[in-house]
Amino acid sequence: PPAGTEEVAPRRAPVWPVIPGAVFLYLGGMVLGGLLAALIVTLLAQPWGQPSSQGTPGEIFRRAMREPRALVLSLALGNAMVALFALAVGRASGPPWRQRLGLVPGRVPARDLPLLVLASIGALGIGIVMTMALQRIGLLSEMKGTRELARALMNATPAASIALVLSGSVLVGIAEELVFRGCLQRALLE
Repeated sequence: PPAGTEEVAPRRAPVWPVIPGAVFLYLGGMVLGGLLAALIVTLLAQPWGQPSSQGTPGEIFRRAMREPRALVLSLALGNAMVALFALAVGRASGPPWRQRLGLVPGRVPARDLPLLVLASIGALGIGIVMTMALQRIGLLSEMKGTRELARALMNATPAASIALVLSGSVLVGIAEELVFRGCLQRALLE
């Protein structure tokens, strides 16, 4: 071919810094949210500066973390932290953050939004049922604390159950889309 007409291959983002970065962003947000939830629930169980009448701080913490509100708060705060981290990455990047994260106006009519929420709740329910079935037939060993978690959920108030379902289905989807589709996929396609 004549000089200057060679095709230039598009620049591809290096995979190694991008994938571990996205994993770190997701796990870091979940861990930070879990730690914040643990702190909040422990402080609610034993107010700051009050003499400990319910045992050592470790015992108070373990009891508090068995409550359904701790699970709900941990899930909600963890996913909120992940979403905030992803938004911070989008804000710090070169192009406008909405463009960087692929945030566009929704194309789903507002009347279809309840159906989408129900579908995400259904997906969470399918996951729970599959986990229980795999444990029952012995293909998945029972994880430490599963019985305590199941007991806590059975004793949860309706409000805590609804909050758990929403934070375990809707918030998870938002945080996941921001991290994986917004940060990871866009970085790999650049």
